[in-house]
Amino acid sequence: GLSSTDAVEPGAPKELHSEWTGQFQGTKTVSGHAAVIAEPSTLLTQSREDFLTQEEVDALVEKVIADAGIMGTSKLDGTDAARNRSRYMIEPFSHCRVVFDVASMIVLLYDALATPVALAWNIPVEGTLKALMTFGTCFWTLDMVLAFNTGIFNNGDLEMRRRVVAMRYLRTWFIPDLVIIMSDAATLLPVTGRQGDSGYGGLLRLSKMSRFVRLARIFRVARSFDQVERSLQQYFGGGWEIAVEILKPFTSIMMINHMLACAWFAIGTYVPSDTGLRWIETELGSATSLEYKDASILYQYTTCLHWSMTQLTPGSMQVFPQNTFERCFNFLCLVLGMLIFGVLISSLSAKMTQYRAGQRDKFIKLATLRRFLHDKGVQGALAVSVVQQVRQRMSTATVVPLVPKDVQALTMLASSLRRTLQCELCKPQLRHPLFRWWGAFDPSALQHFCTDATEFFALAPGDHLFISRSEAQGAHFVVTGALTYNLVPGPDRQGGAWEVVDFTSGIICEAALWCKWKYMGELTAERGCEVLIVKSAGLRTSLENFQTIRHVAVVYGAAFYERVLAALGPNAVEMEDASGQSISDLSVPFAAFDAILPCLPMTSRLLFAAVALRTCPIRSLGWPAAAKRHPMEMLKEVREGKCAILINSADHLERVVSIVALRLERSDGRVLAALGALADDGEIRVDCKLPGSKPREGELPGMVMQKVIHGTELAPLAEAIQFTQTTEETACGVSERTAVTTKYMRTVYNAALSVPLEELDLEATVVGGPSSCAMSGRTSSVVVHISSAEGMYGNSLRSFNSERPSSIMVTNMPAPPSTDAQVSSHLDFDVFALADKNSKIYLYAWLAPAELEHFRTAPG
Repeated sequence: GLSSTDAVEPGAPKELHSEWTGQFQGTKTVSGHAAVIAEPSTLLTQSREDFLTQEEVDALVEKVIADAGIMGTSKLDGTDAARNRSRYMIEPFSHCRVVFDVASMIVLLYDALATPVALAWNIPVEGTLKALMTFGTCFWTLDMVLAFNTGIFNNGDLEMRRRVVAMRYLRTWFIPDLVIIMSDAATLLPVTGRQGDSGYGGLLRLSKMSRFVRLARIFRVARSFDQVERSLQQYFGGGWEIAVEILKPFTSIMMINHMLACAWFAIGTYVPSDTGLRWIETELGSATSLEYKDASILYQYTTCLHWSMTQLTPGSMQVFPQNTFERCFNFLCLVLGMLIFGVLISSLSAKMTQYRAGQRDKFIKLATLRRFLHDKGVQGALAVSVVQQVRQRMSTATVVPLVPKDVQALTMLASSLRRTLQCELCKPQLRHPLFRWWGAFDPSALQHFCTDATEFFALAPGDHLFISRSEAQGAHFVVTGALTYNLVPGPDRQGGAWEVVDFTSGIICEAALWCKWKYMGELTAERGCEVLIVKSAGLRTSLENFQTIRHVAVVYGAAFYERVLAALGPNAVEMEDASGQSISDLSVPFAAFDAILPCLPMTSRLLFAAVALRTCPIRSLGWPAAAKRHPMEMLKEVREGKCAILINSADHLERVVSIVALRLERSDGRVLAALGALADDGEIRVDCKLPGSKPREGELPGMVMQKVIHGTELAPLAEAIQFTQTTEETACGVSERTAVTTKYMRTVYNAALSVPLEELDLEATVVGGPSSCAMSGRTSSVVVHISSAEGMYGNSLRSFNSERPSSIMVTNMPAPPSTDAQVSSHLDFDVFALADKNSKIYLYAWLAPAELEHFRTAPG
């Protein structure tokens, strides 16, 4: 009664009928919204003759488990990336490598600054300087080790094979790095002996020569700067490009000036003079006889730095060359300054020319727009609005995010690399568990899907993603931005309020993937948005060559489509989700993935579970033997129908337990609760809960509820049950037994007792065990009224079977804690025994809500 019952249209394909698909064909309408097409998509109507059998799925599950090796690894079976990757290799853009690159830039800048100063001023290597140099030597030694274990890019492809990486490093930077490391070690060698010994002089010269070799490390600045720039762009976006472009020439000029300053001091101190004069021996000024060589090191350095700046810019100072070598060096600095100054001027001119070209392009576009509006007779407020909006969007181009089709440089990529890039862009946005499973099961299939079925779109503020009554082309994932959804009103239905909704955590209009859908409302960008669309036609194309994935996708799509039909059917009012909203473009009641998964066929549930257990690590396992046994036990639970296992949107393992429950309320507010059952040995197994059942294969929540009230011990009450509302309750926690995050989903059908229980035609029978429960031909259940005038607590329930007084063993019920005053004040209630058609006896009672909550806990 809670699912669609419309007949199949003539000529419907026979493939639509199976034990799990139900009835597909037919056009449904929501109240007040005609022409909501709910015909199945072409994907669901294709032949299923090549679907996997249970035996094939079992073999595939075993293969998935065997290929994974140890459970909890993220190995991608069957891909080139898995075969072409050495163990313990570091990706060049991993977090640890980025941190190390930034640290190497800092250490390199220190070397570039400290080494010229130490050489020019002949500072002895001792104390703090020696400690810093020792740290630098160890750091660059570690850098050489990491160079053998960090992936590289070869023609745009990431190379993670250690042999290839090592050969590239040995042919390029290994020899220079090794020479510099050896010079660092020679610099730190202790020079011992007497000054006249030849060995002492040789070590001293080796130590000084090695310090000059260390200057070669300055050439690493460009390489390290490029690495840091790529890392900043990777983690902080393109906003760093402008900062880096400004920082690059500034840093280069300052480094050149620093080197020239140190060289100028060294020339004035150590180079022979043909005139007998040196600049460093001149006086600081006419008012003092102090010479530059007698000043402090800080004053000497700042003077040299000032001098070097004047050679690169149109400046002057009182320090002049005093001999031929100094004058030749001064001349070379002027030539270098002329080149650098010319490069800066040309760079600024290019920037200005580019800016003017952009402004001219905007002017031409606006002029063309005005001419078009004038020629077409569009005048007045409309023409002004059009021009103003175009001008605003042209001046704020950064409001609209960049999408791949806006980047012309991407067209130069090879098709294989372009597919890889598209997949990499899509994977973080495909947050649906079906696509997570897809990528974990076969990454190459996901790459085909991303290439054939996905496309990025950019929306400016005020743009519509879709409008009412237009035909949907697919589902949507919001990458960035905020949108406003408005449910367009119909003749018999009120429209929804305009509300800004965060869609970045879910999928929009998933129904368009599995049926022919027309939008019921409109979705508008509140600010600049980037949206990923999954096209239904592309989805069908991408699944043609992947049998297993197509099997799972079609099975899931059919289950989703059944819920669409149920929500569009005559009982659509009862099909509301937890928020009280009926079907719309944003959601379908009871069609969340984790609600559908437990109802899928066993073949699909096993495939989801096996891939999830292979891909996602179980962190709480201790010993390796337990790590192998534990996933097998979880697979056993899936086979027994106790739970379902999936990869959630955070790429973590998640266990789902689903149940459909009945909350039947009496006129006085008490709720019918199942207290337990009578076992074959006569003992009562206590388990206080709402009556209900777990969904089985192909069952909708409504079907499960019909089974609960018509096919169980509650059948005598079915005529008096009147449904009012359906809600969903979700609770998450970590299972103590499996140490896995578990989501408990309960679909609760709220109902009221339309007539008093006494007016129902129920048969009262003494409870004496299964053999003594006489079954009446007019009812399939037996009702026994067990009353206790003094209440259940502190008393023994007596047996009502005179022939077999020990057939029911009910022990003394302890009183609840005295602190629970609300429960203690309601101790007088009756217990009923209901027997199903198999003579299994269940105990029920009408409990107050507080009593029900108390008895569901461990103390209760």
